[in-house]
Amino acid sequence: SSYAVRHTVQEGDTVAALARRYGVSEGELRRFNRLDKDDQLRLGDLIFVPGARTDRGKAAPRPLPAVPPVVRAEAPLQPPPAPVLPSPRPASTPPQGAGAELSWPTDGDVLRGFGSGPVGDNRGLDIAADAGAAVYAAGAGTVTYAGAPAAAYGTIVIVEHPGKLFTVYSKLTSASVVKGAQVARGQELGRVAAGKPSYLHFEVRRDERAEDPLLFLPPR
Repeated sequence: SSYAVRHTVQEGDTVAALARRYGVSEGELRRFNRLDKDDQLRLGDLIFVPGARTDRGKAAPRPLPAVPPVVRAEAPLQPPPAPVLPSPRPASTPPQGAGAELSWPTDGDVLRGFGSGPVGDNRGLDIAADAGAAVYAAGAGTVTYAGAPAAAYGTIVIVEHPGKLFTVYSKLTSASVVKGAQVARGQELGRVAAGKPSYLHFEVRRDERAEDPLLFLPPR
């Protein structure tokens, strides 16, 4: 599979030069980063390179670790390549709600479940939600990330819980918490961004391995 890596723009970097360095097309690099034809790179900009050949150049940038894949039904282009994450385990056993460590982050039906499907692997749940709907922490913990690493993913919030358990909330229009904040179960983290359809992408990770969120959520 192809993966996206991130590159901090340095002196002399251009879109064309980065495309040659990483073995990708200039057009794909611009589309993935929402760069118009006349947009120029600035020193210190963060650029995401889809399907990068990391053997190009003197040193390979760090892989993008914490960005979930999304399905953009409204976009004519293919979804962005998935970041470097272990492949999800099949959602076969145990049953939903085993342990019930977490609570649902928002109301709504599950549009797309965990695991493989006709549009590729999904490392979490896509939960239907109205644009502007509140998103709540599934459990108490510490915010380890709150920001927007790429336009296609929207704002992302990541919360670390005891036992090296992480929950990831993406496709948000904004975050109401900051990195380092302590949050309680049920505390608002942000709001769902508009989309066609609009939804929350929710992941659960144990030691950076994607797990089926239904194994941690109570049945409803």
